[in-house]
Amino acid sequence: MTTRGEIEKLIRTHSAETGSLAAALQRLPDLLLAPAQSRRAVDVFPSCHLAGAVEQLCRCRGMIQEVQPEVHLFCASRQHLLSPAAAAAPTPAHSAEDDPLEFMDAVSLYVIPVPGNDHFYTVDDATAPSTEAARATSSSEAHAERKRRDRGCGPTPAVPANTAEHSAPLCEEEEGDRSRKLAKIAVGNVMADVASPDAALVGGLSLNLPHPSRHPQLQTACVVTVLLPSMPPNGDADRRRSPFRVNDVIDFYGFQHFPDDQLAVNEDDDFLRFSAWNATELSKGLVSRLLCLAYSPVSSVHLPYAVSTAALQAADVAEHRTHALRYLSEHLTEGDELAAAYVLLHLCAKVCTHSDALPVGDLPLLVTSPRLCAEEWSLQLRRITPVAEVFLRSEALRAAAPTRLTPRYNNELNYLQSGLLQVANGSHVTIDCTALGTHDGAWYEGMFALVHKQLLLLEYPYQTLELPVDVTVLALHAAPDLAALHPLFQFAVCVCWEPSSRSPEKDAAQSSLPASDVVRRYLATVRQLPAKLEELDESVSAQASAALLEMSHDIPGWNNRDPLLHNNSFSVATALMRAHAASWGRSNFTADDIAMVRQLERARVARLRDASA
Repeated sequence: MTTRGEIEKLIRTHSAETGSLAAALQRLPDLLLAPAQSRRAVDVFPSCHLAGAVEQLCRCRGMIQEVQPEVHLFCASRQHLLSPAAAAAPTPAHSAEDDPLEFMDAVSLYVIPVPGNDHFYTVDDATAPSTEAARATSSSEAHAERKRRDRGCGPTPAVPANTAEHSAPLCEEEEGDRSRKLAKIAVGNVMADVASPDAALVGGLSLNLPHPSRHPQLQTACVVTVLLPSMPPNGDADRRRSPFRVNDVIDFYGFQHFPDDQLAVNEDDDFLRFSAWNATELSKGLVSRLLCLAYSPVSSVHLPYAVSTAALQAADVAEHRTHALRYLSEHLTEGDELAAAYVLLHLCAKVCTHSDALPVGDLPLLVTSPRLCAEEWSLQLRRITPVAEVFLRSEALRAAAPTRLTPRYNNELNYLQSGLLQVANGSHVTIDCTALGTHDGAWYEGMFALVHKQLLLLEYPYQTLELPVDVTVLALHAAPDLAALHPLFQFAVCVCWEPSSRSPEKDAAQSSLPASDVVRRYLATVRQLPAKLEELDESVSAQASAALLEMSHDIPGWNNRDPLLHNNSFSVATALMRAHAASWGRSNFTADDIAMVRQLERARVARLRDASA
């Protein structure tokens, strides 16, 4: 595997050839993203083993929780770009001609493990404590131990916090005290908003995580510094703009980076003492640092992404689709093949684009049954979702003092405080609607924007920004009366779940991978298909329009006549056609997809009518 020294040597060679460090860096992505290199990179998450990987190429796969709004200058040396600051500092004999320093535009990103993901990261389950209190204690001890190991030059004596403060000039001391006080106040306010203090500690609220970590070893984060391309000769300023957005899932490749302003390790450090992620209070024992030299999108709204799966041939798609249906019928819907078919289309659908502030392509699904167990459904879906599965309980939304739902900018500490509705692009969100009343409204605005507009609301002091997202929403309702369901979740596609008493057929397909992995890779592949809305044949479009009108006349109660375009039966039926085509590996639907959707919708509405009779 390529080491830091080899990359620095390569940078020096390319810099000499091109006469520019920026031009030399643009040659690195092809090398670092090659499978031979990327597969051997050391994962930043979990970070307990990074102390021994300073010289090795690292990969940080995570969700961008926040992007530093301003671009800053990065002082780079052609000779020592990746070396520690002390080693790279100019000496009295330093010559600007031999080693010119260049200032490059850079952007800082706060990256966290993808919330609700179980398969991106390799953790040691044997070391996981059995109780919540033990998890919090173990996590704190692990970070304290790692802070001692991270120094690399042997043990560092403990420095009391007050000693470090008193060694600074008076103005810096006062500013530091003020920052720490504000941090404690902010953390106190957040803690007061959480129903369970123990859950707050386990969830890593001090790391500003939107959801509790799936494992104690994933209770961490990474500050990634990305160098932006220089201005091209044609003056195209778009190349210098940061391509990164909040909620994107990206693979960042680079080396551990220790900036000059990083404070020394303090044995008194704990999770609740530091403030903003981009403040100097963060030691590398709490949050890793990475200088990114190449990146590859995994799940993004505006960047083309590719999860590492092999492209499926037509015959393979049919086989994997059959396997996925059998898996869903066996493990999720308990023999209900109609419900399994709709869940499959629901998982294959994605946001193709946003048109006139409305999402196109997504397929919210409502499943109802008195026998539903929402938590069990979420657990089963977590095993097959390509990016993540996030479960929102009714209690979390209805709590007297709920956690924040939408991110809000903290003006005093200069960071974006996370919220429950901040999930990675491509995530699947399961909502337990059973205990939500028809008049509950504290969560309505943020949830409506997420579900029906595919927007995440970012609250700033003088305005609310709307960030386009791609989230798949499943609403589960276990109450017998649909009239008690909140109107927001009365989706156009509602399936009455009827589990079968018979045992579903076992999947006869043989595979070297677990069944859930096969389904996950199939879903990841079909969701990668590019949207080609403009390439739809006019004759097929006319057939779809005619079919929608016929369904409206021939299927009683099918047309909900919802004035909200996103939840209108006509729009949702078109999304079903696109999802059905995607499930077969096609970018656009055909006459076969139209006919199949008509058949499914007829069976679905008939079941609803029988259930209400």
